[in-house]
Amino acid sequence: MLFLVTACSQSGEEDTEKISGVISKGQVLGYEYETAIEGSSFLWKVGHKQDSLYIKESDSNKEILEDFMVAVNKGTSVLVTLMISLGYIVIIAITTFILFKKNRKIIKASSGILIAFSVIAMFIAFESATDFNRILHDAEYYFLVLKNI
Repeated sequence: MLFLVTACSQSGEEDTEKISGVISKGQVLGYEYETAIEGSSFLWKVGHKQDSLYIKESDSNKEILEDFMVAVNKGTSVLVTLMISLGYIVIIAITTFILFKKNRKIIKASSGILIAFSVIAMFIAFESATDFNRILHDAEYYFLVLKNI
């Protein structure tokens, strides 16, 4: 244990020229990025389907690269939300069908609750679908800007 503490507590200047590796990755529906560090600079791989670009980060393109990364990451989370809400709608439909087949009196008594849950799930699905569409347009815009730099 003492060896570990001693090894971690030693401070020395690291040679930044020897540092390299992938920092982050992301992809959503054909759009992808990968950020790597090469020495003291960042190297980005951005792409859409089969079209890939390798870009060295600079002051002129840093903001666009970060915006592309944010769009791809948001797209992933919004897609998950969309899938969950659509799955929830399917579960409500199956539950309604089973209740309808077993006993019609139960479906009449619980119809208000089922309708409320259905409306909420449809609202979330619609909102997620429109957000996802906007985010894909943003990713396309940022990719085209990066392609033309």
